[in-house]
Formats: sequence, C-alpha cells, structure tokens
Amino acid sequence: MAKSMLVPNFQTYILASAGEQSKEMFLKIEKIAKREIESFTGLTDVFFNELVKSVANKDGFTHNPNSFQYKLYNGSKVNTLNSIPNNIRSK
Repeated sequence: MAKSMLVPNFQTYILASAGEQSKEMFLKIEKIAKREIESFTGLTDVFFNELVKSVANKDGFTHNPNSFQYKLYNGSKVNTLNSIPNNIRSK
C-alpha cells in the first residue's frame, strides 16, 4: 500500500503458488484500507481516498476473476495473478 502511494506509476503484481492465495492477499489489503480489521481501526483514510473510483467501481477495488485490481490517482496499480505461476510466466 505504501509503495504504491509513494512511487508514481508503480505496477505491483501479487503472485502466490495458487491463485486463491493471491486473491486472499488482495482482500486483506482491501480490508485494511476499509478499516474492517479490528487492529487497524485507528488508521486514517489516506490510502482509501487515493483509490480511483467510478460508477462501476464504487470503492476502488475490482474483483474480476482474471485479476483483482486497484488503481491510485498517481498512476500506480496493483493486480493479482490468479493462476499457477508457470501458466503466467510472461507477466
């Protein structure tokens, strides 16, 4: 979260040995941003307010089965790679 906010146009891919683990990590970031994790309730909304939101994407987080994603106003993006790493090696 911090690196994507501090480094403009930074592309991050979340990759794990199984696609479900990548999605789980993304959802953990989402819960932290939305302050849904009890131990992080004292956080500010700085990160959440930097998310690019739209009509179809009301909170800034998209959950497309091919790749979960969020974008920030500084051009940074985070995507999950929801497959076996050998199947998506070119990414």
